[in-house]
Amino acid sequence: MVKENEEQYWMLGFLGFMGFLGFTGFTANDPWQFFLFCNFGLLGFFTYKYPSKAIMAVALLGVAAGLIMGILGITGII
Repeated sequence: MVKENEEQYWMLGFLGFMGFLGFTGFTANDPWQFFLFCNFGLLGFFTYKYPSKAIMAVALLGVAAGLIMGILGITGII
């Protein structure tokens, strides 16, 4: 098991948030990138159980919005 520390929680939350913002450079052409960053947010949520509600909220916001943006990208709406 990975040693728990605050940096891991923040990094996973940040990656989830990046999925929400689409700051990967590939999301405009590859909607699957949204799902990739959603998975980082989910990984942190289910593996580490975020100790802070703020971090958890950011990660879950990233997961939810990333899923929506990914679906819209695959269907060709965006």
